[in-house]
Formats: sequence, structure tokens, C-alpha cells
Amino acid sequence: MFKVIDLDFPPYGAVADYERISDELKRRRDAATGGRKSVNFREKFCDNARGHRFELFRDGVLTGYVAYTMRAGIIRLHRTVVLDAFDREQVEGTLMRNVVLAAHKRRLAAVPYCPIAQGFFRQNPQYRQLTHQ
Repeated sequence: MFKVIDLDFPPYGAVADYERISDELKRRRDAATGGRKSVNFREKFCDNARGHRFELFRDGVLTGYVAYTMRAGIIRLHRTVVLDAFDREQVEGTLMRNVVLAAHKRRLAAVPYCPIAQGFFRQNPQYRQLTHQ
């Protein structure tokens, strides 16, 4: 379609077809996102070892954290906190996924004590093998 439109004199109806296809793609994108505009933000996940917590930032703003203790190859996930401003954005899943993968990179087994971490492991059985047995 782009090759046809790119010509100086496109064939009859090519521009209308292109606009129709573009509108249909926008409609499908809006239907998939529930009518919300896609939001592009920068996420940063880091381990605040001094504060004993994993933190997730969006556009430089702290969205939530997971408090932990670590000993003998086991990381204990005690508390998950999501700030009120980000409560409806459901950042718990992103936060917990990053925590589990960070623990896996360090070869640590996770023990979920907080209800959010326990729920994450229940809903995502592919990560259960990373928990302490």
C-alpha cells in the first residue's frame, strides 16, 4: 500500500483505501486498549540494598516497592507497597515480575510472605519453581 501511495500520482482510489485501512487499524488499537490512549512512560527497576527493598519508578516517580530480607540464598518478600496515585494502574504485576527475575539472576530462592507476592505466584505458575520449597 505504501508503494502505491508513494507515487506522485497514485492510482484512483488508492488514497481512500489507505485512509480506510488506517482508520480500521486505529479502531482496532482503541478496542484492544479499551479506548485509552497508549501511554509511553519510562520504567526503571532497581534494588535499594541500603533500604532493603526493590523499587519501581515510572518517569522518575516512585510507583511502588517490595521490602525484603536476604539470608543464606533465600530472599523473603515481606511487604509490597504501591503508592495511591498508581493504585489503579496495577503495577503490582510488573513490580513482582521484576523482583522475581532479579532474584533469579542472583540465584536466590524467593519466599513470599506478603499477600500480593503470594497472589502473584498463584496467578503465574511459571515462576513457582523460583520459590523456596
